[in-house]
Amino acid sequence: MEVAIINTFERELRKLFGNDTVLTDTKFIGRVCYGKLNDNINARIEFVTHGTHEQYEGLKTTLINKNDGVIDQSTILFNDFIGPHYGSNMSGTKGIPYLRTYDGNTEWSRAYKPTREDYDEIRGLVGDYLDMFRGPEQTMDETFDESEGQSMGQSF
Repeated sequence: MEVAIINTFERELRKLFGNDTVLTDTKFIGRVCYGKLNDNINARIEFVTHGTHEQYEGLKTTLINKNDGVIDQSTILFNDFIGPHYGSNMSGTKGIPYLRTYDGNTEWSRAYKPTREDYDEIRGLVGDYLDMFRGPEQTMDETFDESEGQSMGQSF
């Protein structure tokens, strides 16, 4: 049996979005998570830098319509909702939360190690963003009737 090698990014994405918690048919490849929002929209969630090479400070979510391409995207920076933390560095200074790749190894900054509550909050923020696009499919009652100039099934 072949053993899959999982990198730090993939391990962290699995903690956040594994078991189809936010998306369905979830796949993890490197620092990217793919999944289905609904029949027409897929999502790509990835760790991103914010100006510093190999310092991944947030998650970017991109929504992709199967026919029309990119619909919308949003980046959530960890510092915006987690805030600076005191870490294990000896200086006693606060640092921002990020994943850093150095010399081929990727790990959370010394100033921050995510808690279960942090994972829940990140998952919730991404889920809230996705929910804006997940909405119910448009029904025939809500379609515009051009011949009457108003929505069918509604009175004005």
